[in-house]
Amino acid sequence: MGKWGERFIMLKKVTGKCLYSDHCNGYQETACCKSLRVLVLGAPGVGKTSVLEQFLYGKFCSDYLPTVSEVYKSRVFIKKDKAKKEINLELRDFNGKINQMFTRLYREEVIKADAFIIVYSENSEQSFAKVVETVADINNIRNVKSPILILQNKKDLKSYEELSKYFYMINTKHAVVSAKDNKNIHDAFKDLILDLERDF
Repeated sequence: MGKWGERFIMLKKVTGKCLYSDHCNGYQETACCKSLRVLVLGAPGVGKTSVLEQFLYGKFCSDYLPTVSEVYKSRVFIKKDKAKKEINLELRDFNGKINQMFTRLYREEVIKADAFIIVYSENSEQSFAKVVETVADINNIRNVKSPILILQNKKDLKSYEELSKYFYMINTKHAVVSAKDNKNIHDAFKDLILDLERDF
């Protein structure tokens, strides 16, 4: 059981993992509850899967295994005004290398998503360039302001002040996290989910 403050409690850490299907092993979605779909994007090797598995499983694996596309489903509870509100959370870990074969699926996923998490590594200029490109893609495909959380993983190098100008300009939330050390992961997800819950 993981607890993230007075307003947000996650009662089930891991409820399922699957390949782009509606049913995950060991998981039954509750029809009566609100569902939130979050698309997780970023360049290959920046730690998207590590961030998700740290958030859900509380574990970190140092081996890099390229992801094709996976779906993680979990049930979370928000404690608000002495009541618990249940949410079905779907985190869709999308391949960082968008080629022609994935373009149509990518567009469909962007359209269907309720929010986006874009991960980059501060020791890779290329991965930050991918953030800028991805934000532009999302805005072009959806034509509306979308909830986006940008996560800087592998916390150590790039100047936060330099980058924060960009985040301010595009009016997007940003957090510095470490999947390896489990730093700020829960708080970043908590803030995004609470914002989504207020908006939907």
